[in-house]
Amino acid sequence: MSRTLDEALAWGWGYSGLRPHQRQAIEAGLAGQDSLVILPTGGGKSICYQLPALVGKGATLVVSPLIALMEDQVQAARQAVSAAALHSEIPLAEQRRIVEDYKAGKIRLLYTSPERLARSDLMQDLIEHPPALVAIDEAHCISSWGHDFRPEYRQLADLLQTLPAPRMALTATATPKVADDIVAQLRLRDPLRVIAPVQRSNLILRSLPRQNRGPQIAALVESRRGQCGIIYCRKRSDTLEIAADLVAQGHSCAAFHAGLPAAQKKETLTAFLQDRLDVVVATVAFGMGIDRPDVRFVVHAAMPSSLEAYVQEAGRAGRDGALADCILLHSGDDLRTTKFFIDKENPSQERRDSLEKALWNMVDYARHPSCRHRQISEHFGQSLEGGGNCQKSCDVCLGELKTMPEEEAIAITSACLELINDLDPRRFGRGHIAAVLVGSKAAKILKWNHDKHRLHGTLGGYAEKSLMQLIDQLESQGYVFSGRSNGFPVLELGQTQLDSKQPPLLVLTPSKASKQRSTSSPQVALEQKDHSLFDVLKSWRREIASARGVPAYVIASDRSLKALASARPTSRSELHQIHGFGAVKVEALADEILPLIQAQAEF
Repeated sequence: MSRTLDEALAWGWGYSGLRPHQRQAIEAGLAGQDSLVILPTGGGKSICYQLPALVGKGATLVVSPLIALMEDQVQAARQAVSAAALHSEIPLAEQRRIVEDYKAGKIRLLYTSPERLARSDLMQDLIEHPPALVAIDEAHCISSWGHDFRPEYRQLADLLQTLPAPRMALTATATPKVADDIVAQLRLRDPLRVIAPVQRSNLILRSLPRQNRGPQIAALVESRRGQCGIIYCRKRSDTLEIAADLVAQGHSCAAFHAGLPAAQKKETLTAFLQDRLDVVVATVAFGMGIDRPDVRFVVHAAMPSSLEAYVQEAGRAGRDGALADCILLHSGDDLRTTKFFIDKENPSQERRDSLEKALWNMVDYARHPSCRHRQISEHFGQSLEGGGNCQKSCDVCLGELKTMPEEEAIAITSACLELINDLDPRRFGRGHIAAVLVGSKAAKILKWNHDKHRLHGTLGGYAEKSLMQLIDQLESQGYVFSGRSNGFPVLELGQTQLDSKQPPLLVLTPSKASKQRSTSSPQVALEQKDHSLFDVLKSWRREIASARGVPAYVIASDRSLKALASARPTSRSELHQIHGFGAVKVEALADEILPLIQAQAEF
């Protein structure tokens, strides 16, 4: 079986070999065993169910939550296997033709949504012509404990009971609790659990206090000018504002949120996927299905509501395996914003507890100065290889963080504790305490005689906003916590006691991380003479992707283009040795690529 799988992979996709976790999942599906497959973004989940469609005894049915996700995957899969999607945007006559082709065995890979699957006519066709494998993509959507719960996924277990095929549930992120819930909700039968390490060492993780959002983001993007990136925002208005600023600075950029006209959203998504747009500033509406492999940076302009959501969104960077930056900008305002939305949802107490726990896990990640990759791994019930830190893949391990001197950390902590403890704990928020420390003479300070407090002005060298962010870090360490009085946020005493022998560790704004840019670390290193050919191939890819209406990576990934520029194949057989060039792609593109390479060789 191993050789058959590898030969099929090389023929269809042009890849040299399966990764161990992919092989486990595929072999389980072909053997008729249910499986839960948790592979990080970029880990090759789609191959796990697409390859069985090529080599197995029957078709594969894929249940997927988004039309855009289905369409992109169908376009990519067709280079190796006959594929189609059934969804509401396809005309009824075309849907009927797809179903008839499936029943006739002409379609080996059929995508649909949970809602479409629930329609009795499709289920009856599937019962009469059962697939050999059922794959449930983005399976975390079935769990109410997960970050992206979709109630329509809950109907899948009952529907799948009528099909004898093994089930393969796939997701990029799942805590042990969510993994167990996926198994239970889908009623997987003695499933093989295939769980790859969540760590992706090519992602450089950084967490920065948000100081002045506009200039801060502008500096981050400017240092990566021309690179592909995504900037995530919590509010629709923020996407428009930030995108307008970046466009004014000459960046190829557009905004994306759910409230925009459908035609505008489609054009932005298409331009991004076809490599005609460098940066998208978006809400989470720009989510699953963003498979562009050469995203070099993901910036979060505000903190997400959970670490699961952050890992999913940040994980859209560096799918090609080259180095990419994931930068989180955070502020105490993000915590209060998420609490507001939780209150607005008015959830059950059980769900409220779950949402608040997820929020504090996210806060701890953002504020705590310990290895970012280790924090994420431990959150998902894993540990880094060797049980230590990532060494060089996050701001902490790279030594980029600057910490507050111990005596100053004690001063700010003492001020918080004294002002809360000595007076009414409901009266003062972090802004008031920060004003005391910088030596403010504002009316609110004079009213309480805090201009005479022993710590008044002791940290006059800091800005009030910086001290407020440091107070946020004290909250994450348990010295204080946020309460409310008369509708206003105030600080209250926490459980942690101040100890001068082990003072709090407070992180200042890093001095160099914002100026660093990721180095392009491709799997194929280009020499100077090959860069011009690579640029020519990128332009050719952009034109052909636009003409065919497909994402640029469906034509060829950056990794493949770099291999072409370096190897400069002169025949079909040599082209077939290039990563990502299976037999179908070679046949389709050889007559364009080979002359293009030859023409460049003549210069």
